[in-house]
Amino acid sequence: MPLEGYTETSRKTIEKNDMNTAGVMQPLAAFNTVVDTDVGLIRLIAMHYRDPDVFDLNYLNKDISLQRVMQDLYNREQKNPLTICSKLSISELDELYNDFMENKYKEIVDLSIFTDLIRVMNTWQKYGGISTTILCNSEIEIDFLCRFSFSKNFNTELDNPKNFYNSYPQYIFKSFDDVYINSVFVNLVYNSTIYLAGYRFNITPLPEGEKMTEKQKEILGSQNYIKMMTGRNIIRYMDIYDRSKLYGGNKE
Repeated sequence: MPLEGYTETSRKTIEKNDMNTAGVMQPLAAFNTVVDTDVGLIRLIAMHYRDPDVFDLNYLNKDISLQRVMQDLYNREQKNPLTICSKLSISELDELYNDFMENKYKEIVDLSIFTDLIRVMNTWQKYGGISTTILCNSEIEIDFLCRFSFSKNFNTELDNPKNFYNSYPQYIFKSFDDVYINSVFVNLVYNSTIYLAGYRFNITPLPEGEKMTEKQKEILGSQNYIKMMTGRNIIRYMDIYDRSKLYGGNKE
């Protein structure tokens, strides 16, 4: 279901001339930056998989608010969303996460919400005539988008490297570990601006005095990061939720 009560904002607004001498704004956004499947997964677990040996049922109680779940997901230090509701090891949680995503993905998508990026994209279309392409990884994702009337404002692209690699001046991805950022993408994309969602587990600007996590250090030293940054592309971060509403004026 769409998220109500949140207005569009971003830490960084995409500029028309970002690494693009022609001044063309033609963004491609991955489905998981537009639709928050992390929320869908937590909702599914809270409804149907309340195993006390695996999940923290105190966290998944019926009184927990959607906003609290969104805050915790956006502010987590590990990419795996299950870390907010389980004390299992990362390796165990990664295996469990992959199992859910492979076998329960339709149910997860059906319980997911739109991020505020969808409203930003609607604004781009309404006032600038800029049509964003949403990169989907399955027919499940395309079918979900087609349920909503505003989907006509956007193009959809089913994952096909030949179609989208190096075809857009701006890309919006969830993280460096995104399924779309593979060696082929890294080697082919030039002169583009790559936006990563402002999750804490990404290398977002750290508050004064805060140390970088081991995961952030790992990303910073990764070959994908180095190749994309070596005089070829600009990497920036943007919030896919309005932080002032998400945190109710409170800093994370």
